[in-house]
This record gives sequence, structure tokens and C-alpha cells, in this order.
Amino acid sequence: MPTTTKASKKSAEFTTQFIQQWMLHKSLQPTPEGIAEFEKKNSKYDDSTAKSTEKPKPFDFDEIKVGDIRQLSQPNGAFYVLVLDKLVRGYIVITFSEFSIPATGEEFLISNTRAQYLSVLQLWNVRALSPFLLRRSWLIDRVTDDERWLAVRAVAYTMFGDKAPPGFADRVGLPITGPSDPRIDYKHKTLDRYAALYSAEFDWVTQRIYFSHHVVWNRKSHIKDIVDPTGHQCLMVDQPSNRLLRKLKANEDVRVFKLMGREFNWHMDARGQLVYSLNDAITPKGFYDVLFIRRDTRNLIGSGYADIKYDHTRIVLSDPLHGIDIKCKHDIIAILCNAATI
Repeated sequence: MPTTTKASKKSAEFTTQFIQQWMLHKSLQPTPEGIAEFEKKNSKYDDSTAKSTEKPKPFDFDEIKVGDIRQLSQPNGAFYVLVLDKLVRGYIVITFSEFSIPATGEEFLISNTRAQYLSVLQLWNVRALSPFLLRRSWLIDRVTDDERWLAVRAVAYTMFGDKAPPGFADRVGLPITGPSDPRIDYKHKTLDRYAALYSAEFDWVTQRIYFSHHVVWNRKSHIKDIVDPTGHQCLMVDQPSNRLLRKLKANEDVRVFKLMGREFNWHMDARGQLVYSLNDAITPKGFYDVLFIRRDTRNLIGSGYADIKYDHTRIVLSDPLHGIDIKCKHDIIAILCNAATI
């Protein structure tokens, strides 16, 4: 981090308060021995009636915008990110701290008017995230233009040594200066929470690059008998989207169904996305990830999502890997999948 900005009295107060909160937070966490003892005592408890039958709210698939505050769907906690900027193949996101006080000189108090877990940005945890995984989220709020400008300037200062935004020193903590600082443990544990997401992102980017240049299935694959040589083609599989391509490549036994319906149409929408419309689709209603395969070359050309309602289905090629060079709807095979798993 640049050292040209002097630490302020406020920074010192933040640091003292944060360390106190962090130590209290750690002291309240259950130990492995305590968890084992609890499970032993409650091993005969039947919690089947206590589980909620209410379905979670569908992800906000439709449009990701710069300035969004989104809650990521994660297996081990609620994570919140700010969509800071748009890339050609994804987005720049920055994570929020679960604490309301900046821990270090690389954490920035963006606002104190929202919930405490939407107050502090972790400037040290800026990442590129593909739409494929970022869409597994819910829109919580949006920052103002002024707040986004502050965040961009704070990141530019912290990462590249640009000019600090006004009042920067009064919005951050003190830098970490030694190996015994308890805030090092805080950063390590925070990164551990995101490890599964970052691993899934790396894996998907690797697949995306590989399958954009190699066939997804060979000519001996069982799927070739399902793919219609002419006419439109929408398929459905009961597999997570980020697990499917390797299974098809290995010719594993994947159950594939044709998505049937009437009046299949397509068009380019105002955002330059290829949109398929299908009336009366005979399939479970809901939201799906979609992988788009070019028919003649059998390689991946993009990903997107599908919204299947009782009277109408909308399938969107929202994230093409290259320019959309599609002459007609017969050129594409759309495969509807379960949401990506992390």
C-alpha cells in the first residue's frame, strides 16, 4: 500500500476498535471439541420437522450492473460484493467486510448508513469474477455514483499508487506492521471463506478457454443421437453447469432431454444479447444456467440463463465468448443446466 497518506487519529481509533471486535468475535466461535460434544448430545434429535419448506428466492439473473451490491450464494456463509466495473469477459468486484469498522489501511469505510456488513470495503480483496458465477446472487442494494467514485479511487490508490480520494485517511485503519498483529489472522480467515468461490472461478475460466477451442463431445458420444441435425435445438440436463462439459467430453452417462415447445423464435435485444423465446415449454419452471454450443464445430460459444414460466420461456445468450457470428437459430444448441455448484 502507498505510504504517502499520513495516518489520522481516526485510523488509530478504528484499529483499536476493530482488534477488540475481532478478539471478541474469535472468543465466541465454537471450538471443534465443543461442536463434537454438541453433536453427540443431540445425535438422537430429529430436525426433519424443523427444516423450512420455503423455496429460496430466485437469483437475480437478468442484468448485472456496475454499482450493484450483491449477496453471493455460498455454501458456508453470506458474502456481499460491490460490482465495481465491467470487463470484456466479466466484472471487477470488491468484497465487503462483515465488520462495520475498517481493520487495516487497506479497508475503506464507504458508508455508515447501511447495515454494518455493507459498510466497509476490503480493498485487498478485489477480484475479477465471471458473470457465470456472479449471477448466482441476489441484488441487495446499489451504491450512489459518489460512493462508487470513492471506491474506484480508493482501489486505484491502494493498488496502483494513484492520488488518494478526499478524506481517505479518516476512512481506513492503520497498516499491519508486524507478524504478531491479530489482523493477519483475520485476513487469512477471510480469504479461507472465499477459497471455494475463487477455486470455482479459476476452474470455470479454464473450461471456458479450453472448450471454446475444442469439441465438447466427440462423434461417438451418446449425445449426438439426441442432437437434431436440423431445426432448433434446446436440451436439458440434470447436472450443474460447471460440471457438465467435462462429463460430456469424457462421454459419461449424462441423461439429456429435449426441451419441447411451440413457436420458437429468437432476436437480438437492446443490450446486444441473443434471446430465444419458446412458448409452452414442457419442463419444470424456474431459472437455469445455459451453455451454448455451436452445432457444426461442437465448441462452447458462450453461457447465459433461462427463465421458464408457465406460459413463456426466455433463454438468453448473455455472455458470448466471441462476437456472435450466428446466421440462424439452427446454428446453436442451448443446454439448460442446474445452477453452478461451489
